[in-house]
Amino acid sequence: MTEDREETGQPKSDSDRLDRLLAPLFEDSPLWPLLLVGIFTVATFGAGIVTLALLERSIAAMGALALLVFLTFYGLDENIRQRRLGRVGWLAVVLWVLTLAGGGGYAFLVSH
Repeated sequence: MTEDREETGQPKSDSDRLDRLLAPLFEDSPLWPLLLVGIFTVATFGAGIVTLALLERSIAAMGALALLVFLTFYGLDENIRQRRLGRVGWLAVVLWVLTLAGGGGYAFLVSH
């Protein structure tokens, strides 16, 4: 069944579908500001969750953080098995780096 999908040109997995969906944002330079705004918006919300988990020791924030980690690995499972990162994989890495830098940096500055 997978071979049939490959022959018809349909994506093989969910990460391939997401990669095709996000492809115009990466390929068309007029859409790059939209991509950057989306990245920084998601990273800001993630940094807020990290800050709540670190400073307030919020169980809900820790649960949300655990859920986000699980969903990241679940979404990139096929890419991880094939030992390759596509656009979606690199986007996830950038989002996590920005999220942890923002939330961890803020928690560090406030606590010291």
